Amino acid sequence: MLHENKEFKTPKLLHLDLETSSICNFSCSMCPRPKENGTMTLEDIKRIIKEFADQGGETIKPFWRGEPTLDKRMPKILKYAKECGLKTMLNTNGSFPHDNALEIAKYTDWISFSIDSQHDNYKFLHNIPTFSKISKDIYCEIQSCNKELDIVAFCEIWNIPYKVDLPTKRSDTDNESEVITGERKYCKFPDWRLVVAWNGDCLPCCTMWGRSYTLGNVYEDSLTDIFNGDMANKLRENLKKNAFNSKECLNCVSRSAYVN
Repeated sequence: MLHENKEFKTPKLLHLDLETSSICNFSCSMCPRPKENGTMTLEDIKRIIKEFADQGGETIKPFWRGEPTLDKRMPKILKYAKECGLKTMLNTNGSFPHDNALEIAKYTDWISFSIDSQHDNYKFLHNIPTFSKISKDIYCEIQSCNKELDIVAFCEIWNIPYKVDLPTKRSDTDNESEVITGERKYCKFPDWRLVVAWNGDCLPCCTMWGRSYTLGNVYEDSLTDIFNGDMANKLRENLKKNAFNSKECLNCVSRSAYVN
């Protein structure tokens, strides 16, 4: 469902990370989630989803920072996205504080559970089989770097893919995660992806947590104009020449930006 391996003659907006809320029920030290949390109105969320779908979007993840299942409206948001013809994706800590895992599963095509070592969210593993059982068409995976838990055995029992999470440095205060170095390459994220923060700011990449290079705002311009605008085009041109418009691009934390 992701578009990382596609080749584009011209950029095309296929995927949207839409931060309906930045609020979270965990407090991981390495998390780049901001102190100024906020939430979009449902009216604005639906407007953005429809605009994205109408311009040719294919996949949407109503998540950026925060915990999406903490948003009580999430089943409605996912359902509306499906009604607009989009494939839906989620990243979650698996807690489902509103006990609505089954309802969310009805409208989810792809879901990834992050099981970390800072919180005992392993106790929420019982929520995960809901997605693997409800439909063979739901892609469900677990990402974790927690070696103390026998998550691999759990994944084998439920036939769920397990991915080793290799955390990269997410903030200046993060002293636990890896700093990536090496030869750079064009990661292509800006060719097909756009991130919309809860306040409407648009970013070219999901790892631009400091928002040092904003492409525009959905309360001022359309998604199409922002994605094809001067700021976005300048970024793409410079990235292809290994020139960087921001500190976050220069010190990119995404493995997609480095030669393997």
